[in-house]
Amino acid sequence: MFRETKRIVQLVVVISAILLAPRVLQAATGCDGNGNCYIYASATGSGNGSSWTNAYTGFGTGTGKISPSGMARGVTYWIASGSYGSQTFSTGASGTSIITIEGATTANHGPASDWNNAFAGQAVWGESSITTGYWTFNGQTRGSDWQSGYTLKFWNQADAGGSSIAMSGAATNVTFQYVEFEGTGAGFPNNNSTADKCSANNCGAWADDAIYFGAGNDVADNLYVGYSYAHHTGNTQFQMNNGTNTNLTWEYDYISYNHTGQNGQHDEAYSLYGSNVTIRYNVFQDISGSGLITTAGAGQPDLQNWDVYGNLFFWDSTYAAFAGQYGLATIDNAVLDFLGEKMSGYVHFYNNTMAGLNNSLVTANDSAFSTLAISGLSGSGGSTCGSSCPTVQIYNNIWWNSAEVTGDYSSYCSVVSGANCVQDYDTIYNGSVAAGFLNAPSESHGVVVMTTTTNPFVNFGASTIAGLELSADSAPGITIAAPYNVDMLGVVRGSDGVWDRGALQLGSGSSQAPTPPGTLGVTAVQ
Repeated sequence: MFRETKRIVQLVVVISAILLAPRVLQAATGCDGNGNCYIYASATGSGNGSSWTNAYTGFGTGTGKISPSGMARGVTYWIASGSYGSQTFSTGASGTSIITIEGATTANHGPASDWNNAFAGQAVWGESSITTGYWTFNGQTRGSDWQSGYTLKFWNQADAGGSSIAMSGAATNVTFQYVEFEGTGAGFPNNNSTADKCSANNCGAWADDAIYFGAGNDVADNLYVGYSYAHHTGNTQFQMNNGTNTNLTWEYDYISYNHTGQNGQHDEAYSLYGSNVTIRYNVFQDISGSGLITTAGAGQPDLQNWDVYGNLFFWDSTYAAFAGQYGLATIDNAVLDFLGEKMSGYVHFYNNTMAGLNNSLVTANDSAFSTLAISGLSGSGGSTCGSSCPTVQIYNNIWWNSAEVTGDYSSYCSVVSGANCVQDYDTIYNGSVAAGFLNAPSESHGVVVMTTTTNPFVNFGASTIAGLELSADSAPGITIAAPYNVDMLGVVRGSDGVWDRGALQLGSGSSQAPTPPGTLGVTAVQ
């Protein structure tokens, strides 16, 4: 009897140990039992994911594959170089447990002892989708130019109406960190040198996005895109047409070449419905559209609280030479453009640099070119007040060689009647645009430099972050509390005694953004 009791107790202990064991025990899926699985396209072992030798060779249901619909929650999947096809990441959610796909690097590749530096490189997916929530894609590293060295990449090479990543369903709490997104427009602008560009490039049908979310009432709350690179899309980089998404953050990203399909649509870098939106410390190179950042404009949901600060917006000389052809090198309304929504809360437009946003076809009668800071909160097709009228603030920005020629604006802020809009401490350099075409705003502390020779940058022609640093302190800007008190390179504003206007504080001296914490995600927007 005693032995039976003892055996029962032992059995209970064993069963309890099994039930209480960490969720990362995965004998059935071949992982290492400590929360790590390995994926390497060229692995030659058993394909059970337990080590680099025995890594899964890809995604799917065949031998040696891991199904993207059956991955284990709470596990990190280390992935090495290779081509991994188009996938649908659809593993069901389990509370807030995250699946992490981590790009393996020579410095950090998981605890398996059989790593070889030859495994390092880029893991590339084709056009893919995410249909469930709580995913993290972390490539860990990139080059100092912010346009190279990514270990994770989604590339839509052929679908003219597709996207690098399509999100649908309850795809909330998704994080992309150190990830490259490329569209169908590889080679642009060199492949657009012929006179008949539309005929050469199937104009009107080439309209893909980097990240697309546009299905009905689906939500993408708590989306984070940081330290990433989105480029060469036929249409818009980030298109979110669904409902109202909350807590959306883009930071330290390099975003270039939208509208490479030269279609008849209004392409932007962002076209989205969102509340608690933060777009900060990003580089926007060669972006055209109704605005550079806009709302989706297909309905009138209630939106609130947009923070746009510390960003570089510029056109290089090659791009500006397109001079409005097929919608290239044009800005219809403003840098930040609201297209028909109900807006409340606040809109902040702080310490941004707009450089070289002009083209040779700009005339005083050109109604399709404007570099207003914010528009669309009033007027035909514009937004209205939501639960309250928004407070709009425009401070500490620099416009250089960026024309504003539409209408007789005395302000770079156009808001619905009743909204509180304040703008000041901006500097406008006329650059090469004729003085008669610039309608400068009236600001108590504004500075307007009407000259064709003054250039505040280290080397604008280099088309780099370092080249767009200031060569000397600007006129003093207004001090704004954290989180607005650092620039994209982590330099504290005013640290040399002058709070510089524009995106970069004097003394930044590097194009390497500060290293993010180990785990990033959106929790709240200040």
